[in-house]
Parts: sequence; structure tokens; C-alpha cells
Amino acid sequence: MHKVNGHFFSFSATQNGELTVHPYRGDLGTFEIGPGTRKLTNTNFSLTGSFEARDWAVAAGGDIKDGRPVEASRCQVPVSDYLPEFLTLQFGRLRIQLSQNYHRKANVRVVKGGQMFTE
Repeated sequence: MHKVNGHFFSFSATQNGELTVHPYRGDLGTFEIGPGTRKLTNTNFSLTGSFEARDWAVAAGGDIKDGRPVEASRCQVPVSDYLPEFLTLQFGRLRIQLSQNYHRKANVRVVKGGQMFTE
């Protein structure tokens, strides 16, 4: 799912190379990072990265600049159940990076006689 001029679109291609573009017509939700109920003097929170849903991934953060979302404290995304694909959360000088568990589907790989086998 890609955001173009403030609107979300899905792109797909056939085996023949024909590109189709479909506007997203569903509801949008807001993802926001902040102090919650805590009384903090520094409220400089931001995030950037991407979320992964079952059928798509979507950029998280502000407007797209130079091909990447800029840091923002909130963003709108198509409504879905998401996991962090890769997120950078910033609070003042504290930076926390989250990513999916890319080892979850890993198979054990063994090298035998110069060749790699999956067990």
C-alpha cells in the first residue's frame, strides 16, 4: 500500500507486466506515539518506518520525502491488524528500533561437503 498525495493506493502487476492501480476506499485509523497520561516536560515523540498487515505493508510517519516517510508523532494508515515491520521510535535522545521476527520461519541450514541443505 503506497501513499501518493495524501491518498493510499495498491499496485499489482500481472505476469505479462500489466500494472494496475487501485485506490484504497476503506477506513483510516490513527497511530500515535506520545506520553499517554504521564506528565512529561519533553513531549518530543516521533516515529518512522513501516507496518506489516496480512495483505500489505504501509509506511509509518509523516509525508513522504526523498522516498521515505519523515518522522512524525502520528500518522494515518488503512485500518488493519499490524505488526511492526521496522519502526524507529524517538523520544528526545532515546531511540528505540523495533522489527519483525525475521527468524520466525527459519529452517536450520547445514553445510555438508561445500553444499547447503535445509533440514
